[in-house]
Amino acid sequence: MISSDFDSDGFVDIAGLDSTGRYLLVYFGKGANQFHGLTRYWLITKSDKIYSADLFKKFIPNLISLNKLSGKIEIYSFVNRKLNRNLDISVGYYPENLMFDDFTNSRTKEIICYGKNFGGISLITFQNEDYKIQKIDSENTYANVTPIFLNSDEYLDLAGISLKDQELHIFTNRNLRFSKSTIKKFTDRIAHLASSDFNDDNFKDICLISNSTNELIILYGNGLGGFPTAASFDLQYNADEIIIQDFTKDNLTDILFLDNASKNIFIKILKENHEWNSSIPLTKFNNLISFCLYRTRSQIGILCSEAFERNIFSIVNSSLALEKNIFTLSSNPTSIEVLKNTDEVINEICWIDKLDNNFCILKRNEFNTPERIYRFKLLRQFDSYVINKTLENQLDIVFFSLGKNYFDFVNFNLSDQSISRKTLTIYGAIDKILFFPTDHDTPNVAALNQRGNSNYITVTNPFKINPIIIDEPLVSSSVSNYFFDSVERILFYMQPHQVDTIIEFKSKKFNPTYSQGETKNHFRAEIKKGSQVITHAMDLGDTKKFDILNFFSSKGDGYLLTSFYQTDGYLPDSKEDEIILHDKSKIKAVKNDFSKTNEFYIYNENSQSVESLLSLKKGKRILTKKIKEDKEIREFTINLLPRERRELIYLRNNSPFIYLENF
Repeated sequence: MISSDFDSDGFVDIAGLDSTGRYLLVYFGKGANQFHGLTRYWLITKSDKIYSADLFKKFIPNLISLNKLSGKIEIYSFVNRKLNRNLDISVGYYPENLMFDDFTNSRTKEIICYGKNFGGISLITFQNEDYKIQKIDSENTYANVTPIFLNSDEYLDLAGISLKDQELHIFTNRNLRFSKSTIKKFTDRIAHLASSDFNDDNFKDICLISNSTNELIILYGNGLGGFPTAASFDLQYNADEIIIQDFTKDNLTDILFLDNASKNIFIKILKENHEWNSSIPLTKFNNLISFCLYRTRSQIGILCSEAFERNIFSIVNSSLALEKNIFTLSSNPTSIEVLKNTDEVINEICWIDKLDNNFCILKRNEFNTPERIYRFKLLRQFDSYVINKTLENQLDIVFFSLGKNYFDFVNFNLSDQSISRKTLTIYGAIDKILFFPTDHDTPNVAALNQRGNSNYITVTNPFKINPIIIDEPLVSSSVSNYFFDSVERILFYMQPHQVDTIIEFKSKKFNPTYSQGETKNHFRAEIKKGSQVITHAMDLGDTKKFDILNFFSSKGDGYLLTSFYQTDGYLPDSKEDEIILHDKSKIKAVKNDFSKTNEFYIYNENSQSVESLLSLKKGKRILTKKIKEDKEIREFTINLLPRERRELIYLRNNSPFIYLENF
């Protein structure tokens, strides 16, 4: 497969060969990663490989077809989406690879031909409507060749690994007069060769990969044609195919590679200190037959074609398939959430980028494709936020950190990216932040906070001269597990009994000023000695009932699941051996406005899976359904989609990517 704007309409197209090599299959782009239906073209000569290059620098990309056995190169162009053959060239027996670049600073690009069964390296130059073939090296055979600027002159040079003795040769270009010199001899077979600036010194370096040792070797250039220093890194896996590109958009070169043995595509990311991250798996395929670079004006990714599936996937910051999407939009995403919009099919994804301390909002179109990313800088380090969409393009966001006594209120306009901020300080340590509905444009912000052994509610209007409206205690004793209904002004909370194996469930309804409240005892539950309780509750709408999930811990190494209702105090059988949590944040409660029910999702440490809790009904055991098994998931959230579909959005350990899967 290849991708390019073949019809010069400003939109990227996708082309590929069918299995016979006789037909070219093209999806012409419509923009925003949308494509017209399949168009088939018959090729005059059977093709083993296709390329795209603007050979004649007319801003019209050519399609180049290679038949390895005959050594025939055919050059095509698209005119009004009709495929015209412009030229065919015979270069000799079995060239396996072609490369296109400007070695002469002329009005055309040149073609480099090489391969392990092709004698040496050949250069094809164009002048007027004719061409000339020049042999650069006829003594050795090369399976790996890369263009590189070795020095400060205006001509592009070459580097290649000789198959005969595994020597790295460089060919210095002096207006198509090439002089060869040997740089280094390797004992292990080199599988891949590429050039880029890997240490940000504006000099080109050489990257070599050995599959026998899974070693990544970097030779650092000095801009004078030499490579005085070198470094090696563990690739961890075989690299059967590679793409060298800045995928993470941090101006540092990354390496994306395919390992056929594990059937995984990995990425190795270069960090600012010129060290490399561990190889990160992007996605797994059963039978991958082709993948290539995919670029638009705003996106960069890869296209993948899988045998027998008849699908083309685009991953890494772009998407053609709704079921398998991976976006690389951030260096270190955390606190990932979905911005709920009742009037939109696809909701925005929000997160905090810890590396750059940015808040990011990804807007997607109806094809689940990235449309735009909004970013703005945070003034402090925060680990939590709540977000509310008040108007069509207006967001109110409160950033806070648990245990701190301050928060930032931000009003952000998606249309013009204008932003207004206000930092507020309160007296207690913040435990939760809630939006309070008001009759004016700016909502009030309530901070539930702890002061000594008491829990307080502090209601504020951030843009008033005296911002604190209410500052009243909720309960006199410290309560760490509670749920607050801001509309009904009811606090539901757990409180230890005098007997340390009993816990009480209570509620307290407040008056509008929170100066008084009426407490109601609902029921008691018996727990194991030394247990902890996490309460997770949600309003069920008009029924005024609450689902409460409780995670008890008696071992100290995890939370064990039980559940009961506020209405009748029913406590079903727990699944202590089956459901364990280590992180309280890996509990997600999603309110389904269509069915007027709550859906609960957890990350079960026991099965290392995201699971849904299917039954919280009276007389039934708690049932679970496995959604995604992955021991590396560090954060997740659930997005409800139309037609009873769900979207799992998650982050993985040591990965800069945001993963999406439908279920």
